[in-house]
Amino acid sequence: MQDFKYEVTCPRWALPTEEVPIHVQFDKSITPLLQSVNVVLHESLTFKDFINLTGYERDGRTLAIKSIGKSTMSDYDYFGFVVATTSPFDDLKRMVPVEIKFNYNDGTSEMYTKHARIFRPLLELDTSPDQIVITDKNKGRLELPITMKFSGFGQIKVTAECRIEGRIVSLGSSMLNEIIRKIVKEGIVPAEDNAETDVSVNPDYVEQTVSQIGALLRCRGELDKVLDGLHNDAYADVLQDLSRGSKEKFMSMLYNTVETYVNQVIAEILDRNVGANVTMEPTKIHAQISLPVTKATVRLLYRDLAGNEYNPIETQVELVDERKDPVGLGVKIPLSIKNVDESLAYKNVRTMEIDVSE
Repeated sequence: MQDFKYEVTCPRWALPTEEVPIHVQFDKSITPLLQSVNVVLHESLTFKDFINLTGYERDGRTLAIKSIGKSTMSDYDYFGFVVATTSPFDDLKRMVPVEIKFNYNDGTSEMYTKHARIFRPLLELDTSPDQIVITDKNKGRLELPITMKFSGFGQIKVTAECRIEGRIVSLGSSMLNEIIRKIVKEGIVPAEDNAETDVSVNPDYVEQTVSQIGALLRCRGELDKVLDGLHNDAYADVLQDLSRGSKEKFMSMLYNTVETYVNQVIAEILDRNVGANVTMEPTKIHAQISLPVTKATVRLLYRDLAGNEYNPIETQVELVDERKDPVGLGVKIPLSIKNVDESLAYKNVRTMEIDVSE
C-alpha cells in the first residue's frame, strides 16, 4: 500500500441516504505546501455539509477547497465534508468512490480515492397460498399464512396493507336504502365534488341504481315501501322536492351523486386494516361476503431506520366462499407471518465480501 501523507477516514458502513462524514487529517508541515484540494463525487452522491473549510467553491458534485481552518491546539490540520447517496438502490451493497486530489504549489498533485460503503436491507416474499376456501366449519379459524426472507443489512419497519377486491353483481335493496339515506342526509353531490376512492364501480350498476331511484320518485307508494323502516316520514318528501326543476340537470346530478355514494359504501365494505411496527402487528382482511369477492391483494411495505422506503412486496390470494348462507356474514382473515428466514442477513459488516482494506 502506498505510504500516504494523509489520513482519510469515514464510517465503515451506512444506509442509503444516511450522512457519511469523510475526515482528512495531515501533518502541519504539509499545509504550507498545499495550493488547493479538489473533491469529486460519484453521480449517486451529494454533498450535505462541510467541516473546517474557510474558503471553497462547490459546483454540483465537485468541490474546490481553497483554504482550511488552522488548528492551533493540535499537531495536525484537518478538514472534512459530509456526503450521502441521493436515493436507495437495488444492490444489497455498493462501494461508492470519492476522489480527493491534493494540489501542491510546485505543480505536482496526489490523488486519493475513498469509498463510502452503502448497505441496504431486502425483504422478499417466500411462500403464500394461492387460494383460501371459506366454509361453515372453518370461518372462525381462517388465516392467511405467509413466510418471508430477509437479507442485506439494517433493521426495518414493516407495514401490511390487505384489501379485498371484488365485483358488484347486486347488493339488493339494502344498497338502495343506503344510497337514499345518504342523499337525504348529505344531499345531492355536485359533479366537481365527486371525490376519488379506491373503488371502481361498473357504470351499468350506477345507471341501474339511478333508474331505480327515478322510478321510485315517480311512484310515491313504492318509495314509501322502500323507505319503510327508516323511521323518517320526511325522506320521501325531501327526495321528491329535490327532483323538481330541470329533469336533465337533476338526473345528471343524481347520477354523479349515486356514483359517489356507491363508491363510499363499497369502500366502507372493503375495509382496510393497516399496522406498522418494528415487529408487524396482526393484520386482518375484512371480507364482507355480501360483495362477491374474487381476490385479496396483500402488500408489505418496509423502510429502514433512516426512513428509506423500498419497493413493496405484493401477492394476490383468491377467496372462495363455500358457505351455505354467506349473505350478511362478515369474515375476518388474520394475516399470519409464519417465518422470516434471516440466514442471508449480514450480521457483521466486517465479514461481507466487500473491500474493507482502506
